[in-house]
Amino acid sequence: MKYSVILFIIVLGASGSTKNHEQPISSLSKYSYPAFAITDKVTNGTAFLYKKNGKIFAITNYHLRGWDAIKKTRVGDAKNLYIKLQMKDSSFQIHRAPINGEIEEFSFYERLDLMAVELNNLPANAVLTFINDIIDKNYFNKIPDEVFFYGYPQHSDSKKDVVKFHSKNYYFISKQAEGGFSGSPVIGKFKTKNGVVYRFMGVVFGWSILNNTWCIKPKSSLSAFDSLTSLQKP
Repeated sequence: MKYSVILFIIVLGASGSTKNHEQPISSLSKYSYPAFAITDKVTNGTAFLYKKNGKIFAITNYHLRGWDAIKKTRVGDAKNLYIKLQMKDSSFQIHRAPINGEIEEFSFYERLDLMAVELNNLPANAVLTFINDIIDKNYFNKIPDEVFFYGYPQHSDSKKDVVKFHSKNYYFISKQAEGGFSGSPVIGKFKTKNGVVYRFMGVVFGWSILNNTWCIKPKSSLSAFDSLTSLQKP
């Protein structure tokens, strides 16, 4: 069985659920939030929300902070992550979250290009949707019928097969994502005997010279989430 992929621009606030029935695929966009960091320039990306021990974290790629783990080059040192949140009255707010600690230098094969930034003092009327809702370890090694990811500020769409390459932590999708998709959660569509379910299938990392989208596997992603959030200061 092969993957196929559809990439979409995000429309915040779409409704939907992860119950065992079909739902509009646009509703999956609710798991993605526009994010950016500022150094000498503005770096756009995408984040998603992860809850652990009562705390809320924005998960995105570490390279938004300013370290390129592929080229092993520092391009900045952002001190804050900014995330766009929808309010219950359909308005939006930009929430600033400090990035703790000194910037780290590493290669992508030494550690994953992910960071967890704790979100405090969130607006009481913010619409928050957590990726925890669709994380299911029982699906980590299964092949979805389709995969979807939503990112900012550009979009592209296609149905393509996943490149047949897998390593310990990564897999490729043969459609190249646009700038701004960094940090997007990958969501798989599975057909079961009880209907269709959507499950977390990893994180968009970047793209290769072969015009493939590079994704971090779900098991590796979840392990990194738990490790990174455990390192946060109380």
